[in-house]
Amino acid sequence: MRVELDDRGELSDIGMTAQMLQPRDQVIVVVSPARREPNHLYPSRLDRPTDGYSFEQVGGRPRLLAGHSRRLLPDAAELNGK
Repeated sequence: MRVELDDRGELSDIGMTAQMLQPRDQVIVVVSPARREPNHLYPSRLDRPTDGYSFEQVGGRPRLLAGHSRRLLPDAAELNGK
């Protein structure tokens, strides 16, 4: 089975980077079967208990859940290049 996340732009909009999920990360994923491709799953929610990172699909768009770890996201100084 293969789990496919949203497109990179939508995930980037909520602060997810290519380095955020690594091999051997333990995650809990709630999935639905893909509509067109057999053996593919589409997540409606993803939780990483080790640091509290969580997101869910709402109306076809991902969003971070309350209580996610802020340290995973850049702070204002990092965004401003300081």
